Amino acid sequence: MDYTILASIVAKGITLTTTQIFHGDNAGTIDKFYENALAAAIGFTPLVDPLIELFAGEHAHLDFFATSADDCFLITAQGMDFQDINWSFVLHGPNDEMLYGDERGHSRTAMGCHHCCPPPHITVRRSNGRLTLVIQRGNAGIDCWVGKWQLMISYKASHADKMMMPDIGELMYPVSAGQIRGPRYARLLVDPKNWVATRNVFTSSHHGLDGRAASTNSSDNEACSILVNIFGRTNLKLNLRAENSIIKKGEELKILVDADVSTGSIQYHRAFVRFTAPAFDIAEILPPEKVQEIIKEIEASENCDKKLDIALILAQFEKEKKDLQFVIDKEGKAVSHQGGPLHVHEKDTSIPGLYHFGIYIEGAYFPGIEAKPYGHHDQGAAKMKMNSEKDIDHVITSTLTSHVESL
Repeated sequence: MDYTILASIVAKGITLTTTQIFHGDNAGTIDKFYENALAAAIGFTPLVDPLIELFAGEHAHLDFFATSADDCFLITAQGMDFQDINWSFVLHGPNDEMLYGDERGHSRTAMGCHHCCPPPHITVRRSNGRLTLVIQRGNAGIDCWVGKWQLMISYKASHADKMMMPDIGELMYPVSAGQIRGPRYARLLVDPKNWVATRNVFTSSHHGLDGRAASTNSSDNEACSILVNIFGRTNLKLNLRAENSIIKKGEELKILVDADVSTGSIQYHRAFVRFTAPAFDIAEILPPEKVQEIIKEIEASENCDKKLDIALILAQFEKEKKDLQFVIDKEGKAVSHQGGPLHVHEKDTSIPGLYHFGIYIEGAYFPGIEAKPYGHHDQGAAKMKMNSEKDIDHVITSTLTSHVESL
């Protein structure tokens, strides 16, 4: 992947003052980086981006919300087995009309909602386990656009009788943070067919957002993950911005929620924060002499790749150290001071490494109320104007991710 070209696309030809650096240790991380780069270049904003693990026979419902500020959605779903035949999808609009479906007995085209307006226009592409949907509002009325949308995802399921309901904490866990539980690198030394599903790794809960989906009695079946990215072309943009993307260890880091509302106003109802911090400094536990020792072991082994691979070095180290944790999973708090922007503070950055953040935001959009600084609105004005349903759109939700590096 040519990161220089991608950075140039995102910058729209502007010469960047800094070198764009990216690294990821799994296919989902790289796929998300690639999609975010292209989506930003064509004017889309990230809304929801969960990594969902399903056992064979299961399906899951992923909800997202449209407001009158949204004109178009871009949805991608990449099954990590890269096999189209194993995945099926059904998309329902806010009036429960099925706009896309590839299950037996379902039509692939919208049949109308018995209103005088035309339905949203759907463009679909399928290839190598990837679904790409472009949903354009066009002339669709408010009843056919504003409200809760639902994407149903099924993995090797002939019947939709086993619904897996992921916990909100799982949906907001940053994809780039790696394994949510279980071995992080040591599994690279094992045949992928023998990998233990993340949902079959049982650990005590670290905090209130460290929940897991209820069992569907399918844990003996094979498991596969799917990465879903939902982007919106909208006049209501929420983005995460690190005040400083690189900080010195020990310095406080700050993540801000940037709200760009062209028309109308928004009000935050609640926000949840989940993030990971490095558990230790890898440079301290893997000094140069230790690295050389592990390299010799790799070269002498018949089961390992002879090429120098940092991930394999970490895998050997993790294999020797039982119950080793590379990251600490934490729950944070989103705050706002004196009407300022919503943001997150983290003071404990004494350990160098990457800090990955996921923030779930829920609120309401008011199309007819003048925007105030930082995306808030006057409470009194809201009460006066909320006499009819048209004055307030459905609840908005967004799951945003970001990372900061401590050096």
